[in-house]
Amino acid sequence: MYLEIYPDWSLKSVRYDFLQSICNKIDQLEVQIEINGSSQVSNTEQILQISEQSKLFLTEIKIDFDTIAAFFNDKYQKLQEQCQNIEQMAIKAVQINSQKQFSAIDIKVQQTLQNCSILQNYVVNNLERMRTLAQLHDKASRYTYNASLWLHDTCLKANFEDEEIFEQIKDQLAQSYSILYQTGKRKAINTKSEG
Repeated sequence: MYLEIYPDWSLKSVRYDFLQSICNKIDQLEVQIEINGSSQVSNTEQILQISEQSKLFLTEIKIDFDTIAAFFNDKYQKLQEQCQNIEQMAIKAVQINSQKQFSAIDIKVQQTLQNCSILQNYVVNNLERMRTLAQLHDKASRYTYNASLWLHDTCLKANFEDEEIFEQIKDQLAQSYSILYQTGKRKAINTKSEG
């Protein structure tokens, strides 16, 4: 039961595609502004595209964190149930003084210890993966924040007046990334402490 191979949730290409997509969209916007001027550029549409790509990035990471936590919680619950079963077997064995029952308990205890060890290794390995995800997330957060500032400044220089759009996107991205980073960090710490 505990020896099943956990599906690979290593960093998906969407993480890197996201960063490249942001670069491309900002480069395209800069070229359009230089060629046509701000009045001929559909800034809002392109900014919304950047925002949607960011939401995809956030959603993908949240799924990873939730999946790893759910898998661990399921295995941990089964271990607890197994410990309770052993306790009941021990009570029964003492009551009837059965050597056969004591032998069965010994086997169950060894299985439980093995499963605990497997689950502990699982926690340690995935804690490192979650930290890696959190670091990547932090990098993307800084990059996106700086990119939004650059985009804001570029459009201001091109006399684009709708500053509020950029402020909203900048604040939304910074806040969302901060919340997700803290969530991932908290889950990683909790997973380690429970292990």
